[in-house]
Amino acid sequence: MTLRQRLREHKISCHPWKHYRGEIQRLCISAQCLFSNKGIPWDIVEMELRDEGWLLIEESLWDVLQYEHELKRTLDGNDDWDIGEMPFDDTWTEEDYINFEEDMRK
Repeated sequence: MTLRQRLREHKISCHPWKHYRGEIQRLCISAQCLFSNKGIPWDIVEMELRDEGWLLIEESLWDVLQYEHELKRTLDGNDDWDIGEMPFDDTWTEEDYINFEEDMRK
């Protein structure tokens, strides 16, 4: 399981971020999809991820969401993807990323 898959289980609440919607829109598409109006509050999500070992004590979830490759990290530290296979293109849509992830699983 990757960090992105873990975050997709329980979306992050975007209520405290209403005034920062522009900041969220600057994130990559795969990180933007992790926010929801009915999600879990930000601080609770960050605390749970630290307790489970997904985040280091000095890391913030916001910093991790800035970089798409960080969403591919696994809990055991063994990334199950090759950086050469992951496109770092901001022009991709959410559907492109979903299709890419499905192709990687095959």
